[in-house]
Amino acid sequence: MMQTKLSLTHRHLMIFVLLITIFVFQIPVLGQVPNSDSTEKSQLLEVKTVKLSAEDIEARKKTALDSATLSGDMKIKIEENFSSAISNLKKANELNLKIQEFEKNMANTAEILEKMKKTTIQTNRDFKPSIPKDSSLAQLEQQLAQSQADLSSATGSLAEAETTLKSFSERRMEIPKLIVEAKKRFDAITQSLSTPAQATLDSMETAVSARTLLNSQKLLTESEIATLEKEQLSHDSRLEIAKAKRDQFLARVSELDVAAKAWQEIVNERRKAEAELAVQKAREALKDAAYANPAVTKLAQENARLAELRTGPQGLAARIEESSKRQDQVSKLLTKVRENFKSIKDRIRATGFTNAIGILLRVKRAEIPNVSEFRRSMNRRKNNISFVQLQLIELDEKMSALANMDLSISSAISEVNKNTPEEQLNLIKTNIKDTLTTRKGLIESLISDYNAYFVRMVDVDSLERQLVSEISTYTSFIDERILWVQSCQPLRYYDLPRATKAIGSLASSGMAKNLGTLILNNVKANPVSTVLLLIAVIAVFMADRRLTSNLRQIAEEVSRATSDNFYLTVQATISTLVHSFLWPLVIIAILYVIGGSQDASEQIKAVISSLNSLLGFIAISCGIRSIFLPKGLAEVHFKWKPLEINNFLKNRLFLIIITCGPLYFIFKTIESLPRDSSIESLERLVFMAGSIVLAILLGSTFRPSGFFFRNVEDYDSSNWIFRLRYVIFLLAGIIPACLVIMSGLGYFYTSVQILGRTVQTLILLFCIQLLYAFSYRALNIVKRSMAIRKAQERKARLEAQKTIDQTDSAAGEKHPGSISGQTTSDQSRTAGENTVSSLTPVADNEPNIYTMGKQTRKLFLGAAMICTFVGLWFIWKDVMPALKAFNRITLWTTSMKITEGFSASDGTTESRVVDRIVSITLSDIILAITVIFLTITGSRNLPGFLEFSILRRLTFDNGVKFAIRTISSYLITVAGFVIAFHLIGISWDKVQWLVAAVSVGLGFGLQEIFANFVSGLIILFERPMRVGDIVTVGDISGTVARIQIRATTITDWDRKEVIIPNKEFITARLVNWTLTDTILRVIFKVGVAYGSDTDLVQKLLLSVASGSPKVLNDPPTKAVFMGFGESSLDFELRVFIPNMDGWADFLHSINKGIDNAFRANDVEIPFPQRDLHLRVSDGNLKVQIAGQA
Repeated sequence: MMQTKLSLTHRHLMIFVLLITIFVFQIPVLGQVPNSDSTEKSQLLEVKTVKLSAEDIEARKKTALDSATLSGDMKIKIEENFSSAISNLKKANELNLKIQEFEKNMANTAEILEKMKKTTIQTNRDFKPSIPKDSSLAQLEQQLAQSQADLSSATGSLAEAETTLKSFSERRMEIPKLIVEAKKRFDAITQSLSTPAQATLDSMETAVSARTLLNSQKLLTESEIATLEKEQLSHDSRLEIAKAKRDQFLARVSELDVAAKAWQEIVNERRKAEAELAVQKAREALKDAAYANPAVTKLAQENARLAELRTGPQGLAARIEESSKRQDQVSKLLTKVRENFKSIKDRIRATGFTNAIGILLRVKRAEIPNVSEFRRSMNRRKNNISFVQLQLIELDEKMSALANMDLSISSAISEVNKNTPEEQLNLIKTNIKDTLTTRKGLIESLISDYNAYFVRMVDVDSLERQLVSEISTYTSFIDERILWVQSCQPLRYYDLPRATKAIGSLASSGMAKNLGTLILNNVKANPVSTVLLLIAVIAVFMADRRLTSNLRQIAEEVSRATSDNFYLTVQATISTLVHSFLWPLVIIAILYVIGGSQDASEQIKAVISSLNSLLGFIAISCGIRSIFLPKGLAEVHFKWKPLEINNFLKNRLFLIIITCGPLYFIFKTIESLPRDSSIESLERLVFMAGSIVLAILLGSTFRPSGFFFRNVEDYDSSNWIFRLRYVIFLLAGIIPACLVIMSGLGYFYTSVQILGRTVQTLILLFCIQLLYAFSYRALNIVKRSMAIRKAQERKARLEAQKTIDQTDSAAGEKHPGSISGQTTSDQSRTAGENTVSSLTPVADNEPNIYTMGKQTRKLFLGAAMICTFVGLWFIWKDVMPALKAFNRITLWTTSMKITEGFSASDGTTESRVVDRIVSITLSDIILAITVIFLTITGSRNLPGFLEFSILRRLTFDNGVKFAIRTISSYLITVAGFVIAFHLIGISWDKVQWLVAAVSVGLGFGLQEIFANFVSGLIILFERPMRVGDIVTVGDISGTVARIQIRATTITDWDRKEVIIPNKEFITARLVNWTLTDTILRVIFKVGVAYGSDTDLVQKLLLSVASGSPKVLNDPPTKAVFMGFGESSLDFELRVFIPNMDGWADFLHSINKGIDNAFRANDVEIPFPQRDLHLRVSDGNLKVQIAGQA
């Protein structure tokens, strides 16, 4: 209890001390007297607003800026607020004036329209301008130029009026949105102003400026709302006024167009008249000069020639008139294309991509002019322009020559006979002067006409270039969208009754009866030709059996190597074409019998058009089917196996012909008939039926696990057809099935376009395969003939070798086995050399058969790939623009550094790198995937193409070629992936830190792999070894087979492939037996018994070496007595061989030769000798012989 009291007392004491401390420290503060200025500054005061007038706000701003108590930052803020408020007041006043203008337009609309109606010009199509008397052609051309300039100016004003009129519809949709946004801003400002503002004395001026700015914004927003509302109310009246202005400009343009055409006709007529008058005068002068001096006659003839350049169908006057007409035609067409383009864009903007827009796009796409005609015209005009420029230069030169008339007269007089009398000479001078003066006028007229013609051609060329550009843009715009828009309504339940109705309507229309009547009338009108055609058809059918037997006979000749040649393939091809022509001939006969009468009904014309289309279908189908005839091209000449596939494809093609042929004929007939809803339903259902049949037949034929590809895989799984089995199945089976669904969903036009191009693609692939087969067939025949010739040459060499062997045997009988003499050794060496030379083929310039065949096949394959890509481009080029629609699908945005040009202060153009926000679209993703695919394909195949197209023609060794191929593969891969990443917005500056971090991690975790990679690069650049070199690394020896990025493959002498990391070749000891010199020294160590004749041993060793055809004479062979061994006299035979080919056989032959030579000359090869010392403890050694007791 006592302890508790003490603790409480202690606690109270601590609290007391704390209070005293606080009081002591507060005394100085409490003792200070508050400053009156400080109180006023900290006191909150109400903010007052300046009167909203520019003068008051400007005065208040000036006072604030002159104040010495405000800081610099506060003055800047105050100036910004007051300046913005003044600007807002000015804008509000401008909007008020605009409101008054709108009100004025609304009030005076009727008056303005009436006034404009009175001033609108009524175009007089029969307008003829008044021509001043004695007007020259130059004055008329000036008047024409002025008229055309006025027309151009009025056309520009009309375009501005059209643009203004177009903006009215867009503005009408924007105004309600702008009013809503303005009212939201007004409410927000009102809410801010409704709260009383307070501020201290220091910040009072800033608060006043901010409050004033808010009030000015409120006033401006009120004016905006009032202006937008008034603009909305006056929209119809202003629209009427804008339309009236447009009509006014249109009438003005029409009037000026008529005037310009009238002046053009006047100028053309005047030019023709003057040209004809000049020709007439020139001819009269020529007639008068016929009896004059030859010099005058010559000048008159030249004048007549110059005058005739202006007249006639090909004269300058006619050409200028033709160019004027062409200019007018192109100008009208350009205007029409622009109007159609504008109309299409306006409708799409207004309604979106509806079914009606899809139909409209199809119609407009069909109406677009073909630009090829205009491109050809521009190319021809380019030559004409160059010709005109050349003519102008020549005429200028002639004009310059005539500038000094006296000199020209003197030059012409020089051709006159010097004995001419003076009086006659003066007369000739006068005639020459008149003729040259006339020529000067003719040249001036020609220069004027050529200049006019030049200007016209340049104008027409400019218009045509604009037209081509506009048509290309217009076409691209439609092509980008037409395949993505429904061309009809999705398939409905009532489409089948509509189709049934269309069938009934066609059946009851009497089309069959009319067709029969037409055929009967044509037969009656042309009985002889009809009978002859019928006889020809029957004859061709009867000759079909003979064609089949002809194929069998050709097959028998092909099977014999001695009679096979490419001409037999040509014969078989002709027989196949004739066989495939049977049924197309029937269709041709039907078309001939029907005739092409212009008076036929639309239905008959549709039948004729569909028969022409069916003719192509039947011709292609029968032609492909005929290739698979028994003993035909596929089986005998192309060696397409197994035979079951040929029969299978022939049967499937027959099914396609009999099922898809009638459907195709019906579809093309319906397509050519006049359009209505029932016909369109029937057309779509027939297309869907044909697509289903085609998908079933082709899909079952080319199913990857089906009969066709199973047999192809069993026969040759490396065939490119088997490798592309999924692509072929996609084209043949999946796409037609998908198109059935698309057609049902309303994308009928898209389905028709894609199916047609898919079938064309399949036909293209088959044709490329057919051409490749023909080329391969020709190559095989060439190879076979070369092989036969080589075999015959080999046979002749073997017979010659047999004769040499018989001669050597006879020589051996005369000089038996002792080798003690050098003569026999020399004879053996000579015989060996003869044997080698006889067995070695004669060096010639002919390539190796198999190398040539491989290279040629690669060349054929490369050509086939090029043809395939070119054909695919031509087939799908009209569909490609549709893929640009992917450019409008943005997936994400990224910042990229882009180099852009800008004009510097000195007028030069410089470049700089700036950051730009770039959209990554679906098109970029597809393009990046395509680039990666092409990169992988190129890195695998392009080095091989580089080898047979370029490297094989260079004198590099195989190692250098391999290094080039490998490095090019690496460069292609790196470049391809860099491009692909750049396309999707991943540049190096964005991933360099990540790459650095990952590289550090990989450097520690995968340092061995990186070491091998770097070592591989060192091997490729430094080339310590190459593919084909014989190397030894560690305890492994063999031939370098492959050098890859991580490891190198060596094939050892046991034919085992040893994979060695590249690091071993750089850090370990490497022996390259064939790096710079393939010559090798081989040492054979041999020992003979003590007491042997060392000279004889040396001769024997040299003799054995010289008898080997592989031993080189230079460097020379040596047999060296190396020393006295433990049990033998040690010799070394040192020989040099050109390479390590046949290494084991060479060792075998030399060792066997040494052994045979030593045996024949009684040279002993001793066994190792050893002395055995036995020690026993008692000094006695007991010896017992086996078998004795």
